[in-house]
Amino acid sequence: KLQNQELSVSQVQVYPNPVSENTLNVILPTAFLNQSCNLKIIDLNGAVVWMQTKLLLDRHWNIPLEEPWSNGIYFIQASSENLILNDRFVIQNQ
Repeated sequence: KLQNQELSVSQVQVYPNPVSENTLNVILPTAFLNQSCNLKIIDLNGAVVWMQTKLLLDRHWNIPLEEPWSNGIYFIQASSENLILNDRFVIQNQ
Protein backbone atom coordinates (compact mmCIF):
# COMPACT_ATOMS: atom_id res chain seq x y z
CA LYS A 1 0.00 0.00 0.00
CA LEU A 2 2.84 2.38 0.78
CA GLN A 3 4.28 1.87 -2.72
CA ASN A 4 1.00 2.98 -4.28
CA GLN A 5 0.97 6.13 -2.15
CA GLU A 6 4.54 6.94 -3.16
CA LEU A 7 3.68 6.42 -6.82
CA SER A 8 0.66 8.69 -6.67
CA VAL A 9 2.74 11.48 -5.11
CA SER A 10 4.90 11.62 -8.25
CA GLN A 11 2.01 11.83 -10.72
CA VAL A 12 -0.60 14.35 -11.79
CA GLN A 13 -4.07 13.20 -10.73
CA VAL A 14 -7.18 14.49 -12.50
CA TYR A 15 -10.74 13.93 -11.29
CA PRO A 16 -13.50 13.37 -12.07
CA ASN A 17 -12.46 11.52 -15.19
CA PRO A 18 -14.43 11.65 -17.40
CA VAL A 19 -15.33 15.26 -16.63
CA SER A 20 -19.04 16.00 -16.96
CA GLU A 21 -19.38 18.93 -14.57
CA ASN A 22 -18.10 22.52 -14.43
CA THR A 23 -14.89 21.88 -12.49
CA LEU A 24 -11.75 19.93 -13.22
CA ASN A 25 -9.80 19.01 -10.09
CA VAL A 26 -6.06 18.45 -10.29
CA ILE A 27 -3.75 17.12 -7.58
CA LEU A 28 -0.08 17.78 -8.21
CA PRO A 29 2.92 16.02 -6.68
CA THR A 30 4.62 17.48 -3.64
CA ALA A 31 7.66 18.26 -5.82
CA PHE A 32 5.67 21.22 -7.21
CA LEU A 33 4.95 22.79 -3.80
CA ASN A 34 6.34 26.26 -3.14
CA GLN A 35 7.35 26.66 -6.78
CA SER A 36 6.01 28.56 -9.74
CA CYS A 37 3.91 25.98 -11.57
CA ASN A 38 2.55 26.22 -15.10
CA LEU A 39 -0.54 24.16 -15.88
CA LYS A 40 -1.68 23.69 -19.50
CA ILE A 41 -4.63 21.87 -21.03
CA ILE A 42 -4.00 20.77 -24.60
CA ASP A 43 -6.52 19.34 -27.07
CA LEU A 44 -5.85 16.47 -29.47
CA ASN A 45 -4.77 18.93 -32.17
CA GLY A 46 -1.98 20.21 -29.92
CA ALA A 47 -3.65 23.56 -29.24
CA VAL A 48 -3.33 24.98 -25.72
CA VAL A 49 -6.95 25.60 -24.69
CA TRP A 50 -6.25 26.73 -21.11
CA MET A 51 -3.12 27.84 -19.27
CA GLN A 52 -2.32 29.33 -15.89
CA THR A 53 0.81 29.89 -13.84
CA LYS A 54 0.87 30.37 -10.08
CA LEU A 55 2.96 29.81 -6.99
CA LEU A 56 1.73 26.45 -5.76
CA LEU A 57 1.10 26.52 -2.00
CA ASP A 58 -1.32 23.60 -2.05
CA ARG A 59 -1.28 20.39 -4.13
CA HIS A 60 -4.91 20.94 -5.22
CA TRP A 61 -5.71 23.07 -8.27
CA ASN A 62 -9.37 23.52 -9.20
CA ILE A 63 -10.05 24.65 -12.75
CA PRO A 64 -13.51 26.12 -13.41
CA LEU A 65 -14.82 25.22 -16.86
CA GLU A 66 -17.06 28.24 -17.39
CA GLU A 67 -18.45 27.17 -20.73
CA PRO A 68 -18.94 23.62 -21.98
CA TRP A 69 -15.86 22.21 -23.66
CA SER A 70 -16.11 19.90 -26.64
CA ASN A 71 -16.32 16.21 -25.82
CA GLY A 72 -13.05 14.37 -26.28
CA ILE A 73 -9.62 13.61 -24.93
CA TYR A 74 -7.44 16.36 -23.50
CA PHE A 75 -3.92 16.36 -22.10
CA ILE A 76 -2.82 18.18 -19.01
CA GLN A 77 0.78 19.27 -18.53
CA ALA A 78 2.20 20.50 -15.24
CA SER A 79 5.64 22.04 -15.33
CA SER A 80 8.00 23.75 -12.93
CA GLU A 81 11.61 24.82 -13.28
CA ASN A 82 12.93 21.25 -13.30
CA LEU A 83 9.95 18.91 -13.68
CA ILE A 84 7.33 18.25 -16.37
CA LEU A 85 4.48 15.77 -15.88
CA ASN A 86 1.60 14.86 -18.19
CA ASP A 87 -1.73 13.12 -17.87
CA ARG A 88 -4.90 12.91 -19.91
CA PHE A 89 -8.59 13.18 -19.22
CA VAL A 90 -11.89 12.99 -21.07
CA ILE A 91 -14.63 15.60 -21.35
CA GLN A 92 -18.01 13.89 -21.64
CA ASN A 93 -20.85 16.41 -21.57
CA GLN A 94 -24.33 15.09 -20.89
